[in-house]
Amino acid sequence: MSGFSVGAPVRNAVGNRPGVGASRVDNGAPPGVRVYPVSTTMSVCEGAPAGSSGWRTLQKKYLCFVSANNEWTCGASS
Repeated sequence: MSGFSVGAPVRNAVGNRPGVGASRVDNGAPPGVRVYPVSTTMSVCEGAPAGSSGWRTLQKKYLCFVSANNEWTCGASS
């Protein structure tokens, strides 16, 4: 089982969080860029070929944007 989905983009706006200070939707991305929420689901086979194997399903979420070098850059979503 595997899956991949991209959500609607949001602007990486700067805001002020009490007790934290200035913060963005994604502090690893420049202010003002469009940030895309990406979700993946993947199945990983563990243990093979050394011994008994089993499958584990992983669900991950990332925030991705296009960098100034026109490259996709993704980091873990909080």
